[in-house]
Amino acid sequence: MEERRRSPRTRTLRGAKILFNDKRCVIDCIVRNISPEGACLQVESQAGIPKLFDLMIEGETVARACELRWQSTQRMGVSCTAALRADDTERMTESAPPRTDSAKISLRRGGR
Repeated sequence: MEERRRSPRTRTLRGAKILFNDKRCVIDCIVRNISPEGACLQVESQAGIPKLFDLMIEGETVARACELRWQSTQRMGVSCTAALRADDTERMTESAPPRTDSAKISLRRGGR
């Protein structure tokens, strides 16, 4: 199979959040590999994840604008189209309501 990536991916195991719907919807994921142009994400379920979303990786201060390129049962490949400005990320963090156990999104199929 021919490699089509512009730069090689680095293997990693980092927590991240998929943000969409004006950052009101948040889904936890794991970044399995990453490059400046894209990443492979692992999720419990892809139900409800749109084609375009922002990705906030733990330890980074700027979210990446991403586009879904491929998907399998629990993994998805994304290309990163741009990074959000740092002040947008700070505003997003400040305005986010505190999460409680009852407010967590169920990632299991069937919502159980």
